Amino acid sequence: MEKKIKRLELVEKILIAGTVLVGIITIIDIFTIDPILFLDEAALTAITGLLTYIANLVRRRIEELKNGEKSSVGVKQIEEVTARVTETAKTVKKSRGK
Repeated sequence: MEKKIKRLELVEKILIAGTVLVGIITIIDIFTIDPILFLDEAALTAITGLLTYIANLVRRRIEELKNGEKSSVGVKQIEEVTARVTETAKTVKKSRGK
């Protein structure tokens, strides 16, 4: 169980680092010409939101495991993540078409 928690904590740290990085790029993009070609502020914001959402899911799983609860991912959560990934992909695709 301890190994699983440590792995999830590492995943959470990576997601948070990614969120911060994309957030910084988003701020830079607001004030300058696109630092990443073909991605506008809307796409970068959508990516930041997705990473934050997934990091929060991982954090909840960690807390459940630390509290001795059974931690499982249900169909509803999978559908929610899939919907957010799909929405983010659509936003990124739209930004590339501009």
